[in-house]
Amino acid sequence: MSLLKTKFIFLTFLLCFSPLKAQTITGNLEQYISTYIDGIPGSTGNDFQTPASIELITWRTVIDAILINDLVTARNTAASINYQIVEYSDTQSSELHYVLEEKSPLQHYWGLYVFNPNPCRNTLILQAPHPKYDFNTGKEAGYCYTRLSSLALFVSGTHRCNQSGFSVCDGTTSICQGTSSSFQVSDNAHTIQSVFQETTDAINDFLSDAVFVQLHGFSKQASDPYVIMSNGTRDTPTNDFVDLIKTQLFAADAMLTFEVAHVNLAWTRLIAFSNTQGRLVNQSFDPCNTHLDISMGKFVHIEQEKTKLRDDSTGWFKMYTALANVFPCDSSTANYIESKKDAIVVFPNPVIGDIVTAKGKKLIGYSLLDMNGKVLKRDSFDQCSALNIDISGISHGIYLMEIRTAQKIKTIKLLFQ
Repeated sequence: MSLLKTKFIFLTFLLCFSPLKAQTITGNLEQYISTYIDGIPGSTGNDFQTPASIELITWRTVIDAILINDLVTARNTAASINYQIVEYSDTQSSELHYVLEEKSPLQHYWGLYVFNPNPCRNTLILQAPHPKYDFNTGKEAGYCYTRLSSLALFVSGTHRCNQSGFSVCDGTTSICQGTSSSFQVSDNAHTIQSVFQETTDAINDFLSDAVFVQLHGFSKQASDPYVIMSNGTRDTPTNDFVDLIKTQLFAADAMLTFEVAHVNLAWTRLIAFSNTQGRLVNQSFDPCNTHLDISMGKFVHIEQEKTKLRDDSTGWFKMYTALANVFPCDSSTANYIESKKDAIVVFPNPVIGDIVTAKGKKLIGYSLLDMNGKVLKRDSFDQCSALNIDISGISHGIYLMEIRTAQKIKTIKLLFQ
């Protein structure tokens, strides 16, 4: 081989496999989030693109890598789907955050996902699936996130009606079409084919006591209260965060009135029974079409009339105060994401080449299975934090990789290209 050709191959290797340089920003994170929301596309345009299955697999690898603080893997994987991770130093809180955002020019409009690697409220996740339609709910979520030092924030990337295609999941609404019809695929609260859903699933799998608080808004009718709350079921869980947040909201504003779906069993308006994140967290075997009336106590759906809570920062402060009192800060938890003992990431995914790498803590073995459950490869070994698995000779297709630690088995779907 000529020296010139050798140099060319080496340079190509560097370009393809060297870690991407970190993008860093210092500023006001709340304002950064607010500016993002102001630029979200409206109710028309078909900007939102439903992610393909291969893109969801890639996205899951990104989230899993972020959750174990493996930013090299997260960055390189995110780049393949036009996303990047910004290390954002917030001047307001003096905290570092990982902002997962799409690069310009935008192609997917999947949303903005923010993570705090050292949260003091390390089980709390805030979600704003309708930041454009439910006025100010995204900005309210950003206000609360930056002050609470919670684990993560999700903000959808378009108006809920932006994409004209319909979700295959059950439930109907008249919001987008004017008459009762299926939810649209850009409505992240009512589809499972979204990175919003995939990120919920990843965190729920990663953190058994994660609590997802989803902020919504509604137009108050004469018979409505100011706040409608639900855990997605009629069941009262052991840890009733809905009731705790309600109590703290009332303490912040005694003029508020409430309806709670698992307290007033006759109340049927805006109770989130078709919400796919709620169904997922409540362990439905089919979050797209099956509602289970059993609450895990980890999903909180809050519908807010405009003037009392979501109109401006005066109302946002009430929500922040309520959440702060229900979820006390655990300032003793340092490097929380990195400290998780059972977090595992497998990459690259989709698989290109003959080697798959698994990273985690106290890895003791793996099994590679086809979709029928047949074991194709298996090995056990002493505890380690990383391993390279030779998958040469495996045909193209979708497989299951089981990674074992001393405490658990994690099953990951891999696409072999």
